[in-house]
Amino acid sequence: MTNIIRRISTLLLALVLVMSLSVSAFAAEIVFEGKSKGFSIGSDNQLAVNDLFGNFKDVMPGDTLSETITFTNLARDCDYIKLYIRAVPHGYGNGLSGKVAEIEDSVASMEDFLSQLYMEVKQGDKTIYSGSPDELDGFRKNVYLGQFRRNKGTTLTVSLNIPIELDNDYAQRAGEVDWVFKVECYDESGKLIQTGQLNWPIPVLMTLGILVIGAGAILMTKKRKHNES
Repeated sequence: MTNIIRRISTLLLALVLVMSLSVSAFAAEIVFEGKSKGFSIGSDNQLAVNDLFGNFKDVMPGDTLSETITFTNLARDCDYIKLYIRAVPHGYGNGLSGKVAEIEDSVASMEDFLSQLYMEVKQGDKTIYSGSPDELDGFRKNVYLGQFRRNKGTTLTVSLNIPIELDNDYAQRAGEVDWVFKVECYDESGKLIQTGQLNWPIPVLMTLGILVIGAGAILMTKKRKHNES
């Protein structure tokens, strides 16, 4: 029986080591097609367009995930555009529904979970944001990404790190950060024609099922050994 316990413990340790080395990367594309058509979304991980950051779901302790987002201006009804981005934690008034007390508890739980994580947003070599996703500081205001003519654009890289130290208290916790892409359309004289924006959430879901099941197996084995003695 002792050997079985050792084997399960070794397996759990191996899982932790594997998870600590886990790195996932996906690419997504945002295209601005003009004042009338607005934005279109694509992704190489075959997720639905309403799940642009879907690879940030089902994360495990020790995971480091990365998303590359390419923006391209394909507008034909303006001469150039200016692109901005900002982010805010998803909270009350941004889609949550239910009793006020339940909403407040959900928001508090989400922000507590997000505070345990580390997120970095880069545009090329320039770091736009670095820190926990619940304290976005200057990232809550529009950050200017540049001026782009037709067929031009930019690339953002978003990295999310989940500490290996997270325990089962955070199993099934969820958190969201809303990204808002803002575009201003200009004609050749520099006159502002129209402003539009795209609001997109980053959902993050923590799943610790493997560790919970493994810990349960050890406890059951110990209990069985105790009953047999």
